[in-house]
Amino acid sequence: MTMEPDDYITGMGWEPPFKCEYTVSINDDSLDTTFKVSNTGDGPFNHQAALHSYFKVSSLANLQISGSFKGKEYIDKMDGATKKTEERDALTITSETDSVYMGVNDPAIEDTGTGKKLSVQTTSGWEDCVVWN
Repeated sequence: MTMEPDDYITGMGWEPPFKCEYTVSINDDSLDTTFKVSNTGDGPFNHQAALHSYFKVSSLANLQISGSFKGKEYIDKMDGATKKTEERDALTITSETDSVYMGVNDPAIEDTGTGKKLSVQTTSGWEDCVVWN
């Protein structure tokens, strides 16, 4: 899928020219995605992107999220966007959660109720991870 400026996008106030390409490949043992943003204009611009993923789990009590969380700074949006440092090796969800972890791009989700595990492997570009329910 490709997106470039059109009347709708420029109507929202976005003026710099760009090209955004999103590719999905389904393989035997993985789902691979590529998200590429190109600046097609003469001047610099800043942008952000978020890929929202939804995972069906048997129960929050059976969910564990691992990765390089320990020692990383995060923004706890449920606590007034307070900056905190994660002390846990693996995350569990016990209440409403919306946290942005800086420098975590290797999360893995394990559901002990179903025995399923999903790993996210970032090869370039994505530096942060949002954990929310």
